[in-house]
Amino acid sequence: MQKHHVLLVEDRPEVIYAVRPLVSSLSCDFDYARTIQHAMSKLESTKYDVIILDRILPDGDGIDLLPIIDELCYTARTIVLSEKSTAGQKVQGLNAGADDYLQKPFIPEELSARIQAVLRRAKPLHTRSHPLLFHTTVFSDEKKMRCGKYVQSFTQQEWDLLQLFFSHEERTLSRASIAEKLWSADSYPSNSSIDVIVMRLRNKLLHFPFTIQTRRGVGYALVHKKR
Repeated sequence: MQKHHVLLVEDRPEVIYAVRPLVSSLSCDFDYARTIQHAMSKLESTKYDVIILDRILPDGDGIDLLPIIDELCYTARTIVLSEKSTAGQKVQGLNAGADDYLQKPFIPEELSARIQAVLRRAKPLHTRSHPLLFHTTVFSDEKKMRCGKYVQSFTQQEWDLLQLFFSHEERTLSRASIAEKLWSADSYPSNSSIDVIVMRLRNKLLHFPFTIQTRRGVGYALVHKKR
């Protein structure tokens, strides 16, 4: 199973030292940047799954990175971790695009839970940033996509699964991983039920430039169609 990558944007050594073992305990790779500029160079070379941002950095406010993350690493989920924690400041961060907002000083177990929670949530589909969505228009509110003159609608379950595939950028997803992310523990589906949903979704993607590929014995991945 491929490891998740976590980037902490923080200039205080004591916070870096506190977060590093916490991330490692989740079996995630850990990286950090001390400034906005340093973080930008990291984003240009590495695809991160979670980015934890401080708001008080030597070269500016960490939430100024959110539109850059949207451009360079769209599928990353973001958690603001900051002493700036009034209701208005939290609203500002969430409205700027953060997925979660946690106050400093923080409880390690809570940050761990927040990281795991955002990893379970797929990002909404986004036409501007994802290469697989070239020539495709997404209507998230209506759960529809258009490619050329062809428009396809999706059920909520199909839409959630499609978002999950896009949030993992051509990585293979096992049936167990799909079940864990899309179903609660008390309604766990069988492998055959997942196969049926995947087949139904694959049939709806016939007119789009991507498809769901079966990787036998492993799972499924969303990939470009071969020309």
